[in-house]
Amino acid sequence: MPNHCENQMRVKGSKLALDNFIQQITRTRIEDDGTANTFIDIAHCVKPIPADLQITSGSFGNNEDGSPSETQLAYDRLYAQNKEKYGFSDWYGWSNANYGTKWGDYEGTLTRDSDNEVTYTFTTAWSPFNESFMEYFAEKFPELNVVYTYSETGMNFMGCYIIAEGDGIVYSADSEIPDIEESLDDDGEPNWEEHYEKVNEAIHAYNQFVETIAPF
Repeated sequence: MPNHCENQMRVKGSKLALDNFIQQITRTRIEDDGTANTFIDIAHCVKPIPADLQITSGSFGNNEDGSPSETQLAYDRLYAQNKEKYGFSDWYGWSNANYGTKWGDYEGTLTRDSDNEVTYTFTTAWSPFNESFMEYFAEKFPELNVVYTYSETGMNFMGCYIIAEGDGIVYSADSEIPDIEESLDDDGEPNWEEHYEKVNEAIHAYNQFVETIAPF
């Protein structure tokens, strides 16, 4: 399992622009039981993975003489074709290069704060969206203002992107979470609950600071 990177996007714009934004990042998937599951999926809606790359990498076995099986040979041909066409053999490498994270966004919650503002909180694996994706995002939605903050306490980093309407990325930063003095319980043992409360307070303070420097 990956470390989970926590992300938040505060998006501002006209009601029409936000209505359009929400429509374009919303997916509906039919589950195995036939029910429809509607959810937010920025990565795959904004920049879909090419269909050819949505195959699995791995070993598909050998014949008794040790030679690759027909299934393996067939997949090897697909990998080679994809590598030549897209620069990647499958979805995994493409996603890490184009999103900055292998699965895109998941476990997301979208809140309509007002006609002119929404907040989207979500999770990514190991790392946030990268600069390349955020530049693509800004080009696709030039009428929006965005404050995007992220943090990952396992690897001790946090950062942000600020996108201004019509100007693209106007500010970005990536830094370590400030050192937090270790909290100890009455027996002198680490008090991790209290420690992470302090870490989250530091992250919250950073996110508030980012909001103050956004030019909108």
